[in-house]
Amino acid sequence: MKHLIIITTLFQLLISQHLVAQYDAFTYQGILLDESSEPITNTAVVFSITISADADLQNIYYKESQLVNTDDSGTMSFKVGQGDVQLGAFDNIAWLVGIPYITIEYDLNDNNGMRSLGTTRFKSVMFAIESRHVVCQDGLDGPVGAPGAQGPQGIQGPPGPIGSTPTGPRGNNGRPIMAQLDTPPFQVPAVGNIYLDDGTNRTDTKPGFRYYDGTNWIDLGGD
Repeated sequence: MKHLIIITTLFQLLISQHLVAQYDAFTYQGILLDESSEPITNTAVVFSITISADADLQNIYYKESQLVNTDDSGTMSFKVGQGDVQLGAFDNIAWLVGIPYITIEYDLNDNNGMRSLGTTRFKSVMFAIESRHVVCQDGLDGPVGAPGAQGPQGIQGPPGPIGSTPTGPRGNNGRPIMAQLDTPPFQVPAVGNIYLDDGTNRTDTKPGFRYYDGTNWIDLGGD
């Protein structure tokens, strides 16, 4: 017995969450008819779905099977990508390498084995599914925002190393320190000698410095 299928919605991309979340499948829907164009109603049908790179099934990306019941009108519907996996992985289908093919087979459990509904090439790439694997480039930078408020002062850093202290040139030697005498020397004093008179040898009895010029002692003043 020959069976036909009329596809009412061959490939329907899932666009709402209540169908299939995350765009990980698509719907295959149609009416299964017999050779007299009568719908095959209320029948359990095993479908085998193969997605391949070529029409002769030499390079198969993915294969699955599903048990589907037709309704009172012979309508059946299933979601490719949610069946029992036979080969490959639905996520690994190379949708963007080249538009693949889909082959649908079915078994009515009537001891006649699988029947083929043929091989059809997808009419469009499953962009909604493949978009999960596409990485977009970064967009242009947005405008610069307004400056924010000044933040609090940070903690003080550690002190820096001590710098070198410059050393100036050595100064000239000062005058030598002369002896400071309480009384005039008893020997003949040398010219230029200065002594400190404790007041004993001064008429005003005040201590003070005196200077010998070679002849006389010159009073340099008192305190």
